[in-house]
Amino acid sequence: MIVILSIVFTSLLFSIISIFLVYNINKSVEELRDRAVDEAIFASELENQLFLQKGLVTYFLTTKDKKWLEDLDNYNNKFFELLHQIRIKSKNDLHINYVSLIERKYSEYNFLRNRIIFFIKITT
Repeated sequence: MIVILSIVFTSLLFSIISIFLVYNINKSVEELRDRAVDEAIFASELENQLFLQKGLVTYFLTTKDKKWLEDLDNYNNKFFELLHQIRIKSKNDLHINYVSLIERKYSEYNFLRNRIIFFIKITT
């Protein structure tokens, strides 16, 4: 009788532990999935911002219409806002370092792009 009770108790204990572990694993997987989806969305938005900016510079170069530069400034600000949002949501130091690297490289690119645009504006 004691053997049967100990087997039942052990089985019940392992069942409870298994349910608890499965719940925690499921919760962790959902968190990772949500984070991965957020990161993929942010990466896609950053890429779209860069493509839009490239198009605006191309439009300016072909038409010399300064309206495109106003739009470019707006998208430039949106890009930095998006980087800021990513930095706030990042829980990982590696991700924060990548965001800092992207921000630094984008700032360098933006500086050079603005210099080129300035020289084009004064020559036309």
